[in-house]
Amino acid sequence: EGFIDEGLKAVRAVRDRYDGEKRNPWNEIECGSNYARAMSSFALIPAFSGFEYDIPNGHIGFLPKVSDIKCFWGIGSGWGEFEKVGNVYKITLAEGFAKLKSIKVDGEAKNIIIDGKSTQFTQKSGVIYFDETTVKKDIKIQTV
Repeated sequence: EGFIDEGLKAVRAVRDRYDGEKRNPWNEIECGSNYARAMSSFALIPAFSGFEYDIPNGHIGFLPKVSDIKCFWGIGSGWGEFEKVGNVYKITLAEGFAKLKSIKVDGEAKNIIIDGKSTQFTQKSGVIYFDETTVKKDIKIQTV
């Protein structure tokens, strides 16, 4: 919702309270007690990275809320790392694959490389469209 500083302040407050000295760091009562910490922490990743995934349409997207970011992402068929530095987006697979037809990023794409090969694409309303492909290694997108 755009309240990045306020969100980080709330996260820091909870982490400071549950530091292992004062309270159990694995049982944040605000998050529903046992086993919720991992889920509450994981929720920050898609919130900051703007991650979206649509299996039937072969679509993945990243609209980061911060200028530079590096984080985990995961889907049913694979997982990896997303990184945005300046106007370069990189989606790397550590394991598995991703069948994709489109990617959403901020800005106008200048170049897209999938598994080391330059790829023809069109772009409309921030979404990059290309022939369906199975990504096995990485995607690199440079925007204007």
